[in-house]
Amino acid sequence: MDKTNLLRRTGEGNLPRSSKDVPRTFAEEEHLATYSGVTVGDLCDDLTRYIQSHPKQYKDQYNAIYRVRRVKEAFGDRLAKSIRPFEIADWLDSLNRAPATLNHFKVAWSSIYRYGKELDKVDVNPAREVRLKRVNNGVIRFLTPAEEKRIRAVLQHPIDACGPNNEQRKRRLLHRVYELDIALGTGMRRGEQYGLRWRDIDFERRVIILVDTKNGDNRTVPMIDDVIFAFRELKKFATASS
Repeated sequence: MDKTNLLRRTGEGNLPRSSKDVPRTFAEEEHLATYSGVTVGDLCDDLTRYIQSHPKQYKDQYNAIYRVRRVKEAFGDRLAKSIRPFEIADWLDSLNRAPATLNHFKVAWSSIYRYGKELDKVDVNPAREVRLKRVNNGVIRFLTPAEEKRIRAVLQHPIDACGPNNEQRKRRLLHRVYELDIALGTGMRRGEQYGLRWRDIDFERRVIILVDTKNGDNRTVPMIDDVIFAFRELKKFATASS
C-alpha cells in the first residue's frame, strides 16, 4: 500500500492536493515546520554566544568566532536546511588558504550545525560529508638566521631613531624585541605566550608553567638565559608602568 492510500485510510496526515504535493504524516508536517525558517545566520549567532560563554572550552576566542563570522557573512541569509555539502566544499576552496586552515573552517561548519542539532533547530549536518584536506605535517617551520636578522633589523630601526627625550617610547619598542626573544627561545604558541601571568614564571627554577593548554594539559617550558633576561626586562617595564 502506498503512502497516500495509507494516510487516506488512517487519517493521520495530509493528502496531496496536486501532483506537486507530497503526502506527509502529521509528524512529518510538524517536523518540517520546526526547521523551515532557521537560517545559517541563526545557527552562527547561537554558536557565537556559546563560544563567548565557554572560554575554557574555546581558549582561542578570536579565531573561533572569526571563522563562524566568515560563514555567516557568506551564507547567513540561507536556510540552514538548504545548504549542500558541495557548496561548503566549493566555498572552502574559494578561500585559497592552507589545508590546515581550511580544515579549521570545515570544523567551524560542523560545530555550527552540531550545536544547532543540540538546540533542536536543525536535523542535518551537511559539513559531515565534506572531506578534510590532506595536511603535510612533516614540514616543521623555523626562522632561518637571515630571516631572524631581517626581523630584528625592522624592530631595532625605530629604537635607534629614538632621541634622548623619547625613553618611554624606546622602552615600548624594546618590549617587542623581548617578545621575539621569548617566542624564539621557548617555541610557545602565541596564545600561550600572551596569556602568561607573572605567577606562571618561576625564575628560580628557570621554567614557565603553562596551565590548561590547548590540549587540556599542563606543560613546563624551560627558560634559557635570553628568555630570563627578556622576562626580567618586561617585568621592570610592567612595574614602572603600574
